[in-house]
Amino acid sequence: MSEDGQVGETRRGIALERKARRILGVDADAGEDEIKKAFWRLAMENHPDKFPGDREREKRFLALLAAYEYLVKENAGDDLPRARGEYRPPDDVGENPWKYFAWWREQFY
Repeated sequence: MSEDGQVGETRRGIALERKARRILGVDADAGEDEIKKAFWRLAMENHPDKFPGDREREKRFLALLAAYEYLVKENAGDDLPRARGEYRPPDDVGENPWKYFAWWREQFY
């Protein structure tokens, strides 16, 4: 990726994070617990099961869910090998999907 591409990617990430925080109504320095509390409070106020047929609340709930997942769950798998750069899929999988499964099983179990 070129340097311009990395800058653009970083800017998009920052914009998405700001938008997600604005949707949840949390500050830029809010921690995971504060984000979770804000999500649960707003999710209960806008849950589609609580207001069946209300399209606006349903859209709001989906936006809240997406913002929460972006902010909190985005880093949930940081301890996985892929996040640490240790993920190396086999080169010779070819047409046999079971070969990949066997490789995956050996790597993680």
